[in-house]
Amino acid sequence: MRILRFVFPVILLVTSCGLLGGEEEYEDATLSQIASGSVVSETETFRLVSPEIVAIEKDYALLRDGNQFQILSGDGLEDTLETLDSDPAFLVKKWGYPYPHLRLQALEVEGLRRPISWILADSDLPTLVEKKTYTTSYFTKMKLADWKENGPPDDIKNEQIWVIGHLERVVEIVDPDDLIDSDSGGEEDEFADTLETPLPAEIVHYFLEADSVKIELEPINENGVNLLLEGISSTGKQVALGGFLTETTGKNTRRETGVYGLLQVSAFEFAGKICLPR
Repeated sequence: MRILRFVFPVILLVTSCGLLGGEEEYEDATLSQIASGSVVSETETFRLVSPEIVAIEKDYALLRDGNQFQILSGDGLEDTLETLDSDPAFLVKKWGYPYPHLRLQALEVEGLRRPISWILADSDLPTLVEKKTYTTSYFTKMKLADWKENGPPDDIKNEQIWVIGHLERVVEIVDPDDLIDSDSGGEEDEFADTLETPLPAEIVHYFLEADSVKIELEPINENGVNLLLEGISSTGKQVALGGFLTETTGKNTRRETGVYGLLQVSAFEFAGKICLPR
């Protein structure tokens, strides 16, 4: 009897974990249905067919269904999607920490499942906080249009500013030799002759614009934050953001480019929340 009492719990544990069963089941649902809970899954796993991807950055995609946005995370997601010849279905798990988002468990391509690792830590996600828990009162609210005639105020570098405008995303194609020269100070690499010719590099610039006045955003190293910026620029809607100018430009540069300075971003609004770059 002792043997039977021991074996039964083991069998129950193995079968409950799905080790002896088939593939995990996923409920068909739209992004809005997952967010609202109108489609129920006991395992919180769902099958998304051809969701609208408004932005993708490395291990993250930003999905949209009407006014509903959701972050999807999966290891090597962008590179994996580029290898596919047809649109896959996304097999996802609803995740609640540190805030609701989706974890990609597999791609379904022509009826076949391709497992995806989702080893990303929660800390890799962009930091999003509720508006009621974050105050923007310490920012000085400014209108970019007021700078059009005389440029930014002389003492602006001492202030955190809050500005509103349309976000423009510009992709610059750069010769990789220029990057090598700038990084190495022009010195020749002794192994350069043994390397394959590198492909052109892409550098992404973001500009906030209002009434022909632009400020460029300093580069942000967080892929999750860049995902949100790309999503905002794709909607064409205005965004409010805060930070401080690390550089201002002279009259000639403003006249030629419309760019009035370089802004280091410390906060911006996204989908009713505040994103805080680290």
